[in-house]
Amino acid sequence: MKVLFVCTGNTCRSPMLRFMFEELVRHIDLNISVDCAGLLAQWQGKPISDEAVKVLKAHCVACNEGYLSKYCDMSIASSADIIICVTRECAKLLKVQYPNVHNVVSLSEICGADVQDPYGQGIEAYEKVYKLFENALPKILEYICSANRAV
Repeated sequence: MKVLFVCTGNTCRSPMLRFMFEELVRHIDLNISVDCAGLLAQWQGKPISDEAVKVLKAHCVACNEGYLSKYCDMSIASSADIIICVTRECAKLLKVQYPNVHNVVSLSEICGADVQDPYGQGIEAYEKVYKLFENALPKILEYICSANRAV
């Protein structure tokens, strides 16, 4: 099963969630591959934010510091079994952009909360995003596993 996490620019939230989720499932015997992308093409090729890296490292989450953002094009979207967007608005935009992709869900549908963009708001905002994702991870895993059983 391939899971895709999507946010706006793919430099903060979706890479953080990807690396956190990979850390969670690293020692679980599940056949899940994980990727992430962003909705804004102009952000393609940008590095993961320094604050995101600092927060992940502070919590001992392995991350690729050389990660470069990528645009969620039709090829990436259609290759995923599940697309989890960090906000309802991201999910709505993705569904409009790619109406034939039907496997899109927002984090708020899974966990009851959108995760707002910390870009430019300082390390505290990134720490808050980390905590929100940390609390959401068990529900995300449960959602993915139940979707996998339904396939």
